[in-house]
Amino acid sequence: LVKALEERDLRTRTAISRLYLLSDVLYNAGSSSGGASRYRTTFQELLPDAFERLGRHWLQRLSRGRLERERARTAVRGVLKVWADWEIYPPLFVKGLEALMFARLPRKDDEDDVSIASDSSDVEKIEHRPHR
Repeated sequence: LVKALEERDLRTRTAISRLYLLSDVLYNAGSSSGGASRYRTTFQELLPDAFERLGRHWLQRLSRGRLERERARTAVRGVLKVWADWEIYPPLFVKGLEALMFARLPRKDDEDDVSIASDSSDVEKIEHRPHR
């Protein structure tokens, strides 16, 4: 289920549906049924990478415009707020997931702003170029 969040080229409806499904599983994992807590623990291990990839491959790449992006951001923040309200995970963990999801990607031309070179003594120097 968590790996399904990491697929490339997810449609907004699909990504949001998968987040809601994950949320339902987490809610039910709060029960006192035997083994339910294993879901929370396993998801806690996998969610940071999944949220980082989901943000990078889906949220940051939305091309349909501002309305779709805002709908997606609102849905993600809503899910994270519910998780915080349910106290499924520690507040700092939920904030970390939010930070990973909404992390800004460097633009292609920003990658050229810092270059690493090695001199004769094999000491790395970082050369900063002024921004254009």
